[in-house]
Amino acid sequence: MRRTLIPILALLIWIQMAGCRLTVRNNLGLNRIWFYDNSSAQTDFDSSFLTAANFITLHADGSYTRDLGIFDYGKWKFNGAAIVFISHTGKVSIYRMRYGWPDQLALLSTRGKLADFTGQPSSFSSPNDDPFILANNQWRIPAIHKETDREIANRLINHFHFWEMYFSWGLKDNVELLDVRNTPTLLTIYGNGVVLKSFKQLPDEWKNYFFDEGDCRKANDMIDHIFDIHKVQIHSHSNRFELYISIFQQLQSALQ
Repeated sequence: MRRTLIPILALLIWIQMAGCRLTVRNNLGLNRIWFYDNSSAQTDFDSSFLTAANFITLHADGSYTRDLGIFDYGKWKFNGAAIVFISHTGKVSIYRMRYGWPDQLALLSTRGKLADFTGQPSSFSSPNDDPFILANNQWRIPAIHKETDREIANRLINHFHFWEMYFSWGLKDNVELLDVRNTPTLLTIYGNGVVLKSFKQLPDEWKNYFFDEGDCRKANDMIDHIFDIHKVQIHSHSNRFELYISIFQQLQSALQ
């Protein structure tokens, strides 16, 4: 009897493992938003220290956006053992999968560093509702020339639209906790509103999006002026995400 049970048990285990491999091979479960899991110390991943705001978004159409210290976008594929990123610049990065479960993903960087990611739901009725698509992250692409006032305003509008879609996603998909401390921005987000950071408080990542210090200061001055003339009204909301959505919608309107 024991001789019979052992092969059957081994067969069942093999079937389950094959099923897991098949799921990953067909990309099922990978098409979602993956945030760096910073439950442990920050990870040096390809020369960048990651925070809870760093992400990889793998879309079903084969496109991706990611911010692992530097914002990037392009095409991706899974080769059975690793995720292959083909950047819009032509650079190819291969991150081997250490393991992949429905909500957990561990990747080895090209330098052999391990980073854990946690998957989040991403059921968008329209691609434009996805806060992490390229169209909603133009503000992360560094300027290649000195920008006009209109171009700086458009960069800010795109940035605030990202935040609007970010909190709209959290509200719709009932995401319990959204990181608001680590995304590069000129605002500090509190439980009851937002505050403009002084120039000295701005993170380097945010400053680097602008062509020079003058353009970065001008962006701060634009928002300072909007706050000074009280164009943003703080209304009572039953949900903090609704409050933030209202604030960022008003900021976009004020910059039009």
